[in-house]
Amino acid sequence: MDSGYAGEHGYLGPHKRHRYHLKEFDDRPAQGPNEVFNFHHASLRNVVETLFGVVKARWHMLKGVPHYPREKQDNIIKAGFALYNYLKK
Repeated sequence: MDSGYAGEHGYLGPHKRHRYHLKEFDDRPAQGPNEVFNFHHASLRNVVETLFGVVKARWHMLKGVPHYPREKQDNIIKAGFALYNYLKK
């Protein structure tokens, strides 16, 4: 989990004091609603991180977004994903 987003409005982080990383679920499946949520949160995070890697490899400016205001950085990243999706079809 990126602690930079923990205090952001609308961010729902994993439950603390419960298993979170996917390798921790190798020995036994998630038990209880908090662990199930953490398992799905970790799975989705892996997908998002993989896609960020793919998009950064295609548009090198995303490797280090210049020091723009956060809103502009968000728009640049969204545009990168939109272009990726458009070209993928």
